[in-house]
Amino acid sequence: MFPGKRTCLICLVIIVTAVPLLRWLTWSEFYPQGRPPADEILSYIESLPPSPDPGDRDFIEEQAQGLAELLFDDPSQSDQFAEELVELYSETQGVDFILIYNSAGVGYASLEDDPEWKGVMDGVQSVLSDLGYTSIVVEHRRIEDMLLGFLWELREQMAGYPTEAPELMAEIAFLTRYDQDLRVIITGRSTAEIFANEVMRLLEDNDRVYGIQAGRPFWYRDVVPQRTLLINDNGIFLDTLSYGDIISIAFGSIISSPFAYNSLDGGVKVTIALMKAPGHDYDWEFPGVHSRIEAFLEENFGGED
Repeated sequence: MFPGKRTCLICLVIIVTAVPLLRWLTWSEFYPQGRPPADEILSYIESLPPSPDPGDRDFIEEQAQGLAELLFDDPSQSDQFAEELVELYSETQGVDFILIYNSAGVGYASLEDDPEWKGVMDGVQSVLSDLGYTSIVVEHRRIEDMLLGFLWELREQMAGYPTEAPELMAEIAFLTRYDQDLRVIITGRSTAEIFANEVMRLLEDNDRVYGIQAGRPFWYRDVVPQRTLLINDNGIFLDTLSYGDIISIAFGSIISSPFAYNSLDGGVKVTIALMKAPGHDYDWEFPGVHSRIEAFLEENFGGED
């Protein structure tokens, strides 16, 4: 059956607008000018004076403010960054691990709205607890609103997150600078895996930062950094989005109702009820998920006193 006139018209509109949109998305002047590169930010953090007292909040506030002013020209942005960083530092005192969550899709959803990955985070915390460690989950939102945020996220992703990745990198580097016992696990699946991997690349020399990632989209082919677990199948089905099986994705999207599918059949909503990629599902209960994560955690942290 040939597509109808309405479908052809929609396709034509998409094709006509694709080229100028892509040119806009790669326009370099979109990004903040004057921010130092990631290696200079890390050098600045490494040069910060040691804390005379781990409980000296005034000292931490002063150092956080200096870092914030390095990252942001806007005083309101720098003040907000410094305040959030100091609060996070306070929350992590006496904690062994921070687990960083950032959502798939455009990076707007909270962990409570993501039951699939919440199960994974709960599983990670349970394994760490069995190994004798304490942990907290910290949510990192890549965007603050859906409309303009979607365009920002698309542009950031195409360029390798040149703005968002260094910000989270700076937070983690600061926290591990002033808490020598703290370790961080950056997590993410699907498009969030891309962001997590970019942050891990920037922190590859920090041996207290680890990554747990799943469902890497096929168009992203960067190397997997050290101390990173990447899962591209759930032990039951191959992930069609990770392996680039466009035919299976298209077929699965056509025959499936957007609101009625069984994850055990390998279906998953990748965008807002627009596409399904069989196998792009990483529930903790799946054998290829919990077994690999458990092995990764035990290998890296199970032999310590």
